[in-house]
Amino acid sequence: MMSHCVPSKRSKSGPLSGPLETVLSKYILTQLEINRAEPKTQEYLLGDGSGLFLRVRPASEKDWLFKYTFGGKRCKLGLGSYRDISLKTARTEADRARELIAQCIDPRMDRARREAEEAAQREAAERLRRRMTVNTLYEEWVTAEVKRRSDGGQEVRRTFTKDVLPVIGERYAEEIRRPDVIKILDKVKQRGVSVMTRNMLGDIRQMFNYALLREYILIDPTFGLKRDTWGKKTERDRFLDEDEIKMLAAKLPVSGVSKSSEATIWLLLATGCRVGEISATRWEHVDLDKGRLFLPAGNTKNRVAHAVFLSDFAKQQMQVLRLEEPEAPFILPSRRSNPDAPWASLCPKFLSKQLRDRQLGENAEPMKNRSKQTDALMLPGGRWTAHDLRRSCATLMGHLGVAPHIIEKCLNHVDPNKMQRIYQRQSTQAEQKEAWELVGGSLQKIWMSYGRQG
Repeated sequence: MMSHCVPSKRSKSGPLSGPLETVLSKYILTQLEINRAEPKTQEYLLGDGSGLFLRVRPASEKDWLFKYTFGGKRCKLGLGSYRDISLKTARTEADRARELIAQCIDPRMDRARREAEEAAQREAAERLRRRMTVNTLYEEWVTAEVKRRSDGGQEVRRTFTKDVLPVIGERYAEEIRRPDVIKILDKVKQRGVSVMTRNMLGDIRQMFNYALLREYILIDPTFGLKRDTWGKKTERDRFLDEDEIKMLAAKLPVSGVSKSSEATIWLLLATGCRVGEISATRWEHVDLDKGRLFLPAGNTKNRVAHAVFLSDFAKQQMQVLRLEEPEAPFILPSRRSNPDAPWASLCPKFLSKQLRDRQLGENAEPMKNRSKQTDALMLPGGRWTAHDLRRSCATLMGHLGVAPHIIEKCLNHVDPNKMQRIYQRQSTQAEQKEAWELVGGSLQKIWMSYGRQG
């Protein structure tokens, strides 16, 4: 009721409620009285009238206190230390509190509201100071987290530079919303690369989660977006059986692929290595005399160093690669436009492009400046990739009688059973060497049957 909002009449001179509260004067305070107020064993109040008091504490501290009645209850409102708030300012604040009470507004609630508004303003100002564009956020995120990936973040840089940053890079990260992300994903999916679209959503989400944790943004624009919407993850089981490998041996020489690419295909079949592992390896890690290829931990997907025994057939393919660029430090070097520029390893995508271009179909339109032999490497089992050669090697080992756990060792797979991984440390190098030699011998027969020289 309105009557509950009306302040109580000024209290008379004398003790106030509470054991430590005593009014020493009912008159309007003067500066002299304030200066002369000395601390005592208990705190006391000096009244200025109409609810305003100066509280003197035992520790020589003085502060302003406004007492009032609101809603039938006695209330207190601290106005600040005497060191910071002068007598004049304290009276102004007390007058303001009285006006609020007259309007049925509790001064404490009003203060809480003002403090919340001020905090919000400070927070908004801080966000404005820290706001960044998506380009800036992307560079910080890549430096902090993505560079630790096995490929050093190359794939993220490629996809973001092509499809993400040109669309939203110049905009502020805090302004990006879900429709902006969906627009990017839909456009990429239209190219028929659903797996890449799915992976791109995962990367975009990681970037914005990075920003959310650091309070660069308040809303994650990828929240609620499901990766399966842009492409379900399917487990590939494609491999080349022995008949298809024979067809491949017949097709490769007339397919138009480079000599190094042809040798790489056979090397992947003979070793079960990933194309990225081969392309990043230097010749210093190859010993053709002892028949060993060493893959440093930094070159493998699982960051575990791996030794591969090279069969005679695998060494033959290595020698082809060596003759292609005798001076290059990498097994698969990229071409140098400037002879004085340092060598670099070939991008792992090089082989995928050559294989894809030659499996588009007989009547397919070739890509601009790419191979016109659009069906040169088509096989009965359907389209195949460079990574399918790794699976083909493992399958061939199985057909040749190699034990499954030896095949896993040859592929450098980490044992999923933790107890076995810890306690079974026995060496299987001899068995692995035999497995690679079996595969190499089988491939050598196919190779020789098509008129190749051993």
